[in-house]
Amino acid sequence: MRILHIHDIANVGATLTAGLQQIGYQAELRRLNLAAPHGSTLTKLLLSPLRLREMLRVNRQVRRGRYDIVHIHFAYLGWLGIIGRYPYFLHCHGSDIRRDYLDWRRRWFIHQSILRAKAVFFATPDLADLLLPIRPDAIFLPNPVNTALFHPNSPAVESHPKILLGSAFYPVKGVEAAMQGLQEIVKQHPEIEITAFATGPLYPHYQNSPGFRFIPPVPHPQMAPLYQAHEIIIGQFKIGSLGMVELEGMACGRPVICHYEPTSWYPESPPIIQAQTPEEIRGKVVQMLTNPVERAAIGDKGAQWIGQYHDFRQVAYQLSRFYR
Repeated sequence: MRILHIHDIANVGATLTAGLQQIGYQAELRRLNLAAPHGSTLTKLLLSPLRLREMLRVNRQVRRGRYDIVHIHFAYLGWLGIIGRYPYFLHCHGSDIRRDYLDWRRRWFIHQSILRAKAVFFATPDLADLLLPIRPDAIFLPNPVNTALFHPNSPAVESHPKILLGSAFYPVKGVEAAMQGLQEIVKQHPEIEITAFATGPLYPHYQNSPGFRFIPPVPHPQMAPLYQAHEIIIGQFKIGSLGMVELEGMACGRPVICHYEPTSWYPESPPIIQAQTPEEIRGKVVQMLTNPVERAAIGDKGAQWIGQYHDFRQVAYQLSRFYR
């Protein structure tokens, strides 16, 4: 079976392709450039000729490659299959449904993209409420984690633990609550070093925060040693679902503090440390800082949970069953 994944969102396409290869399938990934990927709707509309040109190039590859399966990532990109007149699997990731589907200028295109797909997958449980009314047969496919890369290690012995704020500075991540809580930690424990990524629209507001070490985004393979170099991972606090930061941090055996809404899509809840308000975040961080044994125990449980529900080979096997 020849499989083509088109586009790569949060490295899910690349990780699924690697997982499919691991279990014996001939799978490859076609990344897209997409003019103005972070631009406004108007900007994207103005640049639509460039985007259409790229779509036509991709569809030439699909025709020549004679693939058995075409799996497209991001909701509106189902138009690749509609334009090319071939069956496609569609994978919805988050902002393509939470944000773009609510935009009247994009809604019809996304709706058609979803309706015409051979099957529709969604990456996080919170998307079910938005997708199931459109496609009652939509399938929850847990985001895959490359556990060959993201795995526990023994952290270097430090006199004071290091904390990683894994989310970029976007309002949808609830980063304001995280920063308020962490800034209080710095005041009480100035010796603690907190690492954060210097990216996102809210970053300029926080870039001079004392006690923070801001670094540029790093390539995905380099995220594993970054998680492993920190004892506590701070995730997101608004959406209520686990993103790749939370999943990969857990895979590395680190306690993850974030906001999570319980869901029936998992047989058992993830062993994360629940928090949402700045006060809760501060309290949970202090609890972890002062309890290294508890910190290690939660990290071990998190890595086991990821291995059970998000290991990239296991998720690829689930996906291959849907393909068949």
